[in-house]
Amino acid sequence: MIQLTDGLHSLTYWLSNAQETMTNMRTTYFVKTAAGGNGIVQLQYWLNDRYSERQTVNYDPRQATVHVATTLNPEQLPIRSSNFKFSVESGQPYIYARNELNLMFIDANSRFANSVHEFVDTRTRELVQPIGEVEESQTFPKVTDDNIRWYTLTMSAGDTFSMRTSVTSTLQLFSPTAQEVYKAEGSASTVLGGCRLTETGTHYLAVHDASGNISNMELYVEKYRYLLGDVDCNERVESADVVALARILAGLQPCKNLRNADINGDNTVSIADLTLLVNRMKGGN
Repeated sequence: MIQLTDGLHSLTYWLSNAQETMTNMRTTYFVKTAAGGNGIVQLQYWLNDRYSERQTVNYDPRQATVHVATTLNPEQLPIRSSNFKFSVESGQPYIYARNELNLMFIDANSRFANSVHEFVDTRTRELVQPIGEVEESQTFPKVTDDNIRWYTLTMSAGDTFSMRTSVTSTLQLFSPTAQEVYKAEGSASTVLGGCRLTETGTHYLAVHDASGNISNMELYVEKYRYLLGDVDCNERVESADVVALARILAGLQPCKNLRNADINGDNTVSIADLTLLVNRMKGGN
């Protein structure tokens, strides 16, 4: 038997079976009270890193023997570029403020327990206004101070892309249904990276939180359309693609788009793909 002192406690628990399959771990906070009350006497809460602006709710510990019910009224804060919620509503892109609500419960003996809960504040919403379709290369003033520079990227399912910036920053790409399909931040943003897209339509690219003592920054984007046999990625299948594939196999040039060059679909580029492409150009099978 465990003897608990009066005051605030936490209980962490999970379930498991003989096969060692376990449920998610959960933690519950509770108060052990003595005669006359020795429970929670205060709740402090604040948003994000604004601890100095925390709000306080005081309780009579004699009345807090079972539970505490309090309506919180967190302040309405501007949207932070470092943490926002992207949404597409009726074809229009929006962002909402996403904040962390910090809770701290304090008992009569000055012991405390704290937790953080992320939530989307739907009171703060902004319409995203992209500058236009992203190009292969663009230069613009350094993006700082919670500003976000938006571009559109019109692509189809199966297309691939890669991008990087000239300075450490954050890149986020959202699909037409508001799913985050790519994110690079910090030093990863300066290295060419990307992914294959699964949706067709307008994607939204956000550039924000750049660092460094500079006035301007550059963004580089490479877009590859999915067109089987379009080895040189000029959106046409022609004899030049046969030459390009032969040069790739000879190690004379890199492969821009594996999916386009992988004619037989075995996830590699080989002489078999070149043979199929040559036969296709001749009108064979």
